[in-house]
Amino acid sequence: RAWARLEAWMREHAPACAETLCEPVEPEAWTIFVQHVREELRIHEHSIGDLQNQLEPLRMIYEVHGGQDATSIQENFACGIFGGFSAYNTMNCCALLPLHVLHQLYSALQLDHPGTIVPFAMSMSQRLFRVLDLETGNVVTRDGPRLRCLHPNTENHDGLLLWFEEYTRRLENGIYVAGAILPDMPEMTSGVVLFPCKPTLTSPSDGALQDVSRAVTRGIEVVASSLYLGASGWSYSIRIQLLPPSHPDGLTEEERGFATCQLHRRHWEVRSPNGQVDHVNGAGVIGKYPIFFEGGFQDCEQVDVC
Repeated sequence: RAWARLEAWMREHAPACAETLCEPVEPEAWTIFVQHVREELRIHEHSIGDLQNQLEPLRMIYEVHGGQDATSIQENFACGIFGGFSAYNTMNCCALLPLHVLHQLYSALQLDHPGTIVPFAMSMSQRLFRVLDLETGNVVTRDGPRLRCLHPNTENHDGLLLWFEEYTRRLENGIYVAGAILPDMPEMTSGVVLFPCKPTLTSPSDGALQDVSRAVTRGIEVVASSLYLGASGWSYSIRIQLLPPSHPDGLTEEERGFATCQLHRRHWEVRSPNGQVDHVNGAGVIGKYPIFFEGGFQDCEQVDVC
């Protein structure tokens, strides 16, 4: 059911991503892959019990779509169905691996974790992986040598399916949206943006901080969100737009008193769960002073030009 919902969302909001989905994996090809994993486990003298059962959630994914077309992803690296982000002059976008690529990568990724992790999604930069931990059933992200759990362990060993369901829910609820992964290259990097637009925590526990905050002042919307990058730590995104009158929080030009506006200075306040507060101050953003108008913005290297 989650596959049908995810595919429907993709076809409506990110059709270029949906067009890359492959046909289901043939049973014979899956059997060969399972045998390969079993042999790899034997080489590393590792046992995880019922291998067929441990791989069943992954088989259920690939029996619907056997990955994304590798050629299409190479031509448009922003089309990964599991979304992407840009930070610190880098961009990562995770695509569902075709089974033959998964087969090849499985052996290559065993140096740090012999036999126990199975990659199923990867960015074209090969810096970011989504992998299934055969020992726990968890989905983890691999960034460099580090592994980080993306979904808690479950008794039924179905962490992958729960993660897939949660990712689909976030798409449907507008937490993740279709847009430009690299804001300066919207036409070439259109895909699913993983910087959340709405809080991912519906009921945050005591002491937990929401990963999204939003404010609207005189029709100008500012959305701040954070994303954990793994070995690189945390990154944040600040999105600013001048809302059109058709938006529920938008105003007409007469009501707000201006047609365009310009960012002169910035002051971000970044709070950590431990109570630490960092301040980011400066003129403009990375040496630019963007001008905002209804429907978009324009970079500018000078101030007071509105």
